[in-house]
Amino acid sequence: KGSSGAWLATELSRIGRRVAVYDAERRPREWSRRVSGLGGERTAITYFDPSDLGANYAGVPIWEAIERIAYVIRETASDVLIIDSVFTCLNLDERRLLADPSVPFAYEGALSRLGIPVLSFAHPPKGQPEGEPFGSFAWVAAHRLTWLGVRLPGDAHQLRWRVRKANERGHVPGILLRFEYGDDSRLVSAIREDDDESTRDWILEALRDGPKTVADLVALEFEELGDYPGTEATERAKARLGKAVYRMKREGSVSPAGKEGRAQKWVLPPRVRP
Repeated sequence: KGSSGAWLATELSRIGRRVAVYDAERRPREWSRRVSGLGGERTAITYFDPSDLGANYAGVPIWEAIERIAYVIRETASDVLIIDSVFTCLNLDERRLLADPSVPFAYEGALSRLGIPVLSFAHPPKGQPEGEPFGSFAWVAAHRLTWLGVRLPGDAHQLRWRVRKANERGHVPGILLRFEYGDDSRLVSAIREDDDESTRDWILEALRDGPKTVADLVALEFEELGDYPGTEATERAKARLGKAVYRMKREGSVSPAGKEGRAQKWVLPPRVRP
């Protein structure tokens, strides 16, 4: 989560967003090292931890300190907040965290008062990498968009992020992040790629309603997302979905039908139909 958070903060800064990081785990050197390693400008990211909120807010749940956090947001003109992590900023007994379903809704309600997008990092239960946060579905239900991050097996540091729940949104492509390190074990780069697995599943589901061209798939994706893309975004989506379709053709999970070229339609072969 730390590497993903540093990558997101760096990328958001590059497109002109002012990011604030509330590090309840109090690991300033880790954040600084990762952001710098990824080529980010540390002065462009506001970093603060509980000690910066004042003695009156030490050890209280985040919703009791939300006005102070809002003050930091206003003073730094931040328009995105990253919280690392949920468990630490709650300052609650673990038994209440697991047993009280009102906690995630109190958490989300407090953050919504900030009026800016907030990204919260949390842990799944130990030994259950794809389990519910803190073992409770209430944490998923309380938020409008949740992602699940899983580290892929092998020596390389690769993470698959895919949407677990989305309110009022359609298909959101998953991503793969591959982190690279220097000889001194310092993070030096992050490579983002489309997650073939989530895109493949979405294409198969879309083709269950009938044949579609790549352009049809692009239009459907943006319709589900409620977006109105420009030419550049449309061309990127065509390239991404077109590559996915041809990979699926090679594996035999889709088949061409009708005319070739841009008018080429794709269908499910009989063996993969419902």
